Amino acid sequence: MEKYLEERSNPIPRTGIVEAPSDFVFISHNSGYDYGNPIKKNTICERIKKYSDELDLGKRITVHSLRHSYATRLLES
Repeated sequence: MEKYLEERSNPIPRTGIVEAPSDFVFISHNSGYDYGNPIKKNTICERIKKYSDELDLGKRITVHSLRHSYATRLLES
Protein backbone atom coordinates (compact mmCIF):
# COMPACT_ATOMS: atom_id res chain seq x y z
CA MET A 1 0.00 0.00 0.00
CA GLU A 2 2.81 2.40 0.88
CA LYS A 3 4.49 1.70 -2.48
CA TYR A 4 1.22 2.33 -4.35
CA LEU A 5 0.63 5.64 -2.55
CA GLU A 6 4.23 6.68 -3.23
CA GLU A 7 3.97 5.85 -6.93
CA ARG A 8 0.72 7.79 -7.17
CA SER A 9 2.63 11.01 -6.58
CA ASN A 10 5.04 10.36 -9.47
CA PRO A 11 4.51 12.06 -12.83
CA ILE A 12 2.63 10.07 -15.44
CA PRO A 13 5.09 8.80 -18.05
CA ARG A 14 5.21 10.79 -21.30
CA THR A 15 2.87 13.49 -19.96
CA GLY A 16 4.68 15.08 -17.04
CA ILE A 17 1.34 15.35 -15.23
CA VAL A 18 1.60 14.91 -11.50
CA GLU A 19 -1.49 13.63 -9.76
CA ALA A 20 -3.16 15.99 -7.35
CA PRO A 21 -3.42 14.78 -3.77
CA SER A 22 -6.65 12.92 -3.18
CA ASP A 23 -8.53 11.47 -0.24
CA PHE A 24 -9.30 8.42 -2.36
CA VAL A 25 -6.92 5.48 -2.01
CA PHE A 26 -7.49 3.93 -5.44
CA ILE A 27 -7.86 6.38 -8.30
CA SER A 28 -8.26 6.04 -12.04
CA HIS A 29 -5.12 6.31 -14.14
CA ASN A 30 -7.00 6.46 -17.44
CA SER A 31 -6.08 9.51 -19.48
CA GLY A 32 -9.76 10.37 -20.08
CA TYR A 33 -12.28 12.46 -18.19
CA ASP A 34 -12.17 10.23 -15.10
CA TYR A 35 -8.43 10.61 -14.46
CA GLY A 36 -7.76 11.10 -10.76
CA ASN A 37 -11.30 10.17 -9.74
CA PRO A 38 -12.07 7.10 -7.65
CA ILE A 39 -12.05 3.79 -9.50
CA LYS A 40 -15.58 2.80 -10.43
CA LYS A 41 -17.26 -0.32 -9.04
CA ASN A 42 -17.62 -1.76 -12.55
CA THR A 43 -13.88 -1.41 -13.15
CA ILE A 44 -13.09 -3.38 -10.01
CA CYS A 45 -15.63 -6.09 -10.88
CA GLU A 46 -14.28 -6.37 -14.44
CA ARG A 47 -10.70 -6.71 -13.22
CA ILE A 48 -11.60 -9.37 -10.67
CA LYS A 49 -13.46 -11.33 -13.37
CA LYS A 50 -10.56 -10.94 -15.82
CA TYR A 51 -7.94 -12.18 -13.37
CA SER A 52 -10.06 -15.02 -11.99
CA ASP A 53 -10.78 -16.17 -15.56
CA GLU A 54 -7.05 -16.06 -16.37
CA LEU A 55 -6.28 -18.14 -13.28
CA ASP A 56 -9.00 -20.66 -14.22
CA LEU A 57 -9.92 -21.34 -10.60
CA GLY A 58 -13.02 -23.31 -11.53
CA LYS A 59 -15.40 -21.11 -9.58
CA ARG A 60 -16.78 -17.61 -9.85
CA ILE A 61 -14.93 -14.95 -7.86
CA THR A 62 -16.76 -11.71 -7.06
CA VAL A 63 -16.20 -8.66 -4.88
CA HIS A 64 -18.79 -10.09 -2.49
CA SER A 65 -17.08 -13.49 -2.29
CA LEU A 66 -13.73 -11.82 -1.57
CA ARG A 67 -15.30 -9.66 1.15
CA HIS A 68 -17.03 -12.73 2.61
CA SER A 69 -13.77 -14.73 2.59
CA TYR A 70 -11.92 -11.89 4.29
CA ALA A 71 -14.59 -11.58 7.00
CA THR A 72 -14.55 -15.34 7.58
CA ARG A 73 -10.75 -15.41 7.95
CA LEU A 74 -10.91 -12.41 10.28
CA LEU A 75 -13.40 -14.19 12.53
CA GLU A 76 -11.31 -17.37 12.51
CA SER A 77 -8.16 -15.61 13.68
